[in-house]
Amino acid sequence: MKRHQRRLSRKYRKGIKPQSKNHPKQRKRLGKVHLKVQRQRRDCVIKVTRCVVLAYGDAERFVSRHCGV
Repeated sequence: MKRHQRRLSRKYRKGIKPQSKNHPKQRKRLGKVHLKVQRQRRDCVIKVTRCVVLAYGDAERFVSRHCGV
C-alpha cells in the first residue's frame, strides 16, 4: 500500500506539476489495495473471534442468544 500511495503522489503535485493522465488510474489501483487490506483485517477479526468463542466452550449459548436459534 505504501508503494501505491507513493506512486500516486508522484503523478500530481499541487501547484508544481499538472495532473497526469495516469493519476486516475493509479487512484483506482490504490483504492483496490485499500479494499483488499480492509477485507483482510475483517477476515482476521472474524477468524480470531470464532476461535475465542469456540475455545471457551460457550458456542451453543452464544449462538442461541445472538443468532435467534
